[in-house]
Amino acid sequence: SLFTAYSRTTYFKDINTLEELDKSGLPIGTTSANLKDLFSGVGTAVWESLKSKFSVLTGRGVIVRTSIDRDICCLERLADIHVIISTRYELNDGTVLLHAVKECPRSYYLSYIAKKGWPFKPVFDNVIQRYFEGGKC
Repeated sequence: SLFTAYSRTTYFKDINTLEELDKSGLPIGTTSANLKDLFSGVGTAVWESLKSKFSVLTGRGVIVRTSIDRDICCLERLADIHVIISTRYELNDGTVLLHAVKECPRSYYLSYIAKKGWPFKPVFDNVIQRYFEGGKC
């Protein structure tokens, strides 16, 4: 009935794979320009389709659009998104406004060249900057 249709809370099934994400038709966005080549180099039909939907965005936060407007999918680091969800996107009743897809498009290793607090870091940064400005990097 009409009353049942408007009074029943319904949810779409969570997206858990990249193929399901592709079939959803959602555009994919991130604010990190470092991820612009994320879907390059694999060559499968699904990855090419995801690549065509992917863009680096500025302005209103992609995570906010994903949780409130629900008109885009957001790419974030898995380690960060669980903290972001638990601190900003979980309602008082326990309802979570975001869902992390279990399948990961690519893995990166992040590291520091020098230990944090290293006393020679300013000198080291200066040398790296000179190489970069000189076109050596």
